[in-house]
Amino acid sequence: MPPAGRFLRVGVVLDEGDMRGWQAAALSDVERTGVCNVTVFTRGSGDGACTRHPVGNRFRNLRHAVRHWLYHAYEWADRRRFGGADDALARVSIPSGDGGATHRVHLRGDWPSEAQVAAITAEDLDVLLCLAPDVPADRLAGCARAGAWSLHGGGCGEARFFWEMYDGDLVA
Repeated sequence: MPPAGRFLRVGVVLDEGDMRGWQAAALSDVERTGVCNVTVFTRGSGDGACTRHPVGNRFRNLRHAVRHWLYHAYEWADRRRFGGADDALARVSIPSGDGGATHRVHLRGDWPSEAQVAAITAEDLDVLLCLAPDVPADRLAGCARAGAWSLHGGGCGEARFFWEMYDGDLVA
């Protein structure tokens, strides 16, 4: 807890084009604590963020491309069978927040450009939460007093460790 009368300054990094239900819930939970001033940093899908169906050099080989599309087929089937209003992996829009304690900053380009680092550092944050899959928290750690913490469910639309579990790997 911050000292009495002082709010914790929290930055949250999100990709607008790939916002998931669990990320929206995490952001809402942080905003509702009553002890945080939240700054949300976002990028649109055309600003270097992951897109729903990446193309080009994203597919290193045919096997990778097949696995990518198989995962999306699995995800679609899962949503059809088990999806609901509270689906943690469903794509959602970024919540509007409570209006008073949340400040929004839209960033452009790939993570982290010098301009983005400067914009994030200028907010004088206590901690930075990186909830987007392709945000290098280690390279943004110097932007906040307590560093940058990364929490995401995978990269560019794939669940983390999905294929490791599918393949039966002992270590992921």
